[in-house]
Amino acid sequence: VGGPGEGDDFHFAVRWEAKLHDIADSFLPSVAEHLQVAQCLKDLQVVLRANLERPASWRVAAFGSSVNGCGTRGGDIDVVAYEDLAVGCKASDARSILQKLKPLLNKGRLFSVRVAVMGARVPILKLRYAGDRDVDLSVNNTFPLPNTRLLGAYADLDPRVRKLGILVKLWSKHWGVCGAADGSLSSYAFQNMVIYFLQESEKLPCLQKCGGGDATFEDDEDVRSLLESLLADGFALHRKLGDLFLDFFVFYTSASRFKWGTEVVSIRVGCRTDASAAEFKELKQRKQKQLHIEDPFVLSRNLCDVLWGQGEVMLWQALLAAKSALQKGRFHELLPSSGAPRQSSEVGRRWGRNSAPGGY
Repeated sequence: VGGPGEGDDFHFAVRWEAKLHDIADSFLPSVAEHLQVAQCLKDLQVVLRANLERPASWRVAAFGSSVNGCGTRGGDIDVVAYEDLAVGCKASDARSILQKLKPLLNKGRLFSVRVAVMGARVPILKLRYAGDRDVDLSVNNTFPLPNTRLLGAYADLDPRVRKLGILVKLWSKHWGVCGAADGSLSSYAFQNMVIYFLQESEKLPCLQKCGGGDATFEDDEDVRSLLESLLADGFALHRKLGDLFLDFFVFYTSASRFKWGTEVVSIRVGCRTDASAAEFKELKQRKQKQLHIEDPFVLSRNLCDVLWGQGEVMLWQALLAAKSALQKGRFHELLPSSGAPRQSSEVGRRWGRNSAPGGY
């Protein structure tokens, strides 16, 4: 997308707004993909209940980006098989269940086991479903489910929440500053940044302070009720997607709006709060001068703990560069025109390595 010509700012702004919506829409999972996720869960449930002890207790749920509104087309499906047991009943051992399922899944027509990762903290089977969809299956790992409901609820409040999340995800991957394995933030951390920005700039409700608090996100029906209540009250974002996209970068690089190094990105708290506050007494690394992003449920987890090497510096420089590019009308630099991402080293060469994050 090229920049505006002289005297054509209004018409270009209209085209740019439409283009951003088109880009976000083109990366959203298709209806067929959503249906495939649902069918995958049903097919897994059949295997579980036909082959495991206490068959009626087994449930299957998807979590993460395939169902939380932040996923892009063709993404993996993260699935947990878990037991719905009475209080006091001991859950089955995850590794033992996965070992039992491995040959059973390989025997069928719908699933094949690509890799068994049994040594990880959360063991998984990496599956291929229906020949073309990757699935990561874990057992009794239900911790991500409330988080998935929370992010999904935010995405359902207004289409622009979902689309802004998609655009920031595309930008971060295109610019090579997304990927925990590479010393950069995860896409999940970026989604938290998007929501916090909207809480501060657009009065997006802090959902964990609404209704029944954290307990709301233990149950799908409670989440639906909360959303219906907020939407009935008339909540909606008021600014255009293009304005929000630019302001995301302005927000995180403006010291008057966000104190990089001391302020905590916390969608649980939902308002500007310093890392030294009692709210964050459990947060790891909170005394360090660095970006802080709190996990909204695991309060000790700082989502910036994956940043190493030049990761934080490159993120800061990429945010500055994106802001500059948008303000100067170089819109084509922000988002991918093809699947090839920029390399983080390219960002460094182009924008230099002199600016420290937040000026510290």
